[in-house]
Amino acid sequence: MFCGKKNKEIVKSLNSIENLPEEWLEKNNKLLKYCDLRISYNKILAKAISEDTDEYASEFDMIGTEINKIQEELSK
Repeated sequence: MFCGKKNKEIVKSLNSIENLPEEWLEKNNKLLKYCDLRISYNKILAKAISEDTDEYASEFDMIGTEINKIQEELSK
């Protein structure tokens, strides 16, 4: 599942739907967090590649853990 700025705009627009069930709002908020994490992950990945370093490994792990957690929550 890839998430970018356009995806965030779509999810935000969904949140503006009147009488959207609370459960959907919660899932949408998780999707927004997921998008932010994916964007951060991709920025760090690009930086690591351009710098030819593994200096960001701990950040990758931390973000990856959060991404996995959100994916598990969304699959329930």
